[in-house]
Amino acid sequence: MTGTASTGVPTGTVIGLDPGPGGLREADHLLHALARHLSLPETAFACTHRVPDAPGRVSLSLALPDEAAAEASLDRLAAVNGSLGALPAGVRAVLGNRRLPLPDTTDGYGAAPEGWTAARAAAAEGTARTGGRAVVFPGSAGLPTVLTVGELLERSAVTAVEVLGGTPADPTAELDTRSHLRPEWRAGVLVLKLVLGPRGLPPLRPARPTPVLRRARLMPDESIPCARCRLTSCSGPVRTGHFRPPAA
Repeated sequence: MTGTASTGVPTGTVIGLDPGPGGLREADHLLHALARHLSLPETAFACTHRVPDAPGRVSLSLALPDEAAAEASLDRLAAVNGSLGALPAGVRAVLGNRRLPLPDTTDGYGAAPEGWTAARAAAAEGTARTGGRAVVFPGSAGLPTVLTVGELLERSAVTAVEVLGGTPADPTAELDTRSHLRPEWRAGVLVLKLVLGPRGLPPLRPARPTPVLRRARLMPDESIPCARCRLTSCSGPVRTGHFRPPAA
């Protein structure tokens, strides 16, 4: 019988991959290439994961709708491994007890079980949906560059949008995605974190195309004074410079 993670999806439906050395940029390109060449269904999720005890290393997961789809995707992965320009020939992949390539204790990855540690960790996290940064997710293809938060929630698998460390964004707020949406799994919820536009706070990571809110209004919390005017009664829009920081 197929088990189910407490906050996630049935076991045996998530492929974990270790592409070897590389950062987020390379991982994003690889996941997009896999989505195209493996013909992933629209309901699939392709995510990046941090590799424990390996700063800068990234592993991947592909979450499919059922076991049959996962098995078929692993078969296609075996067929294209090394033939895609973006896919390293030495990529390690796991799905349950299946491994790609076959275990080899002399391939530079160490003993066979340890060679797939990062891939197994990514599959486990992708199954439990306790972590992972989604690059491909249902509804991600074809989204306009500018839309409201409510439209994003309605048209994609994103289930929560937050600003400033947890403050919920108003559904009517206009969002500039910069064609780069990377929501993250948190306890089974796919959460998109945002920064404010030029008239609010500056982007937290200006070097990356982080989505920003345009003409945004934060959901008010009457117990927290506005950080600009110091009035608890303030509920002014972000474009006027008024905002409420998250509660500690």
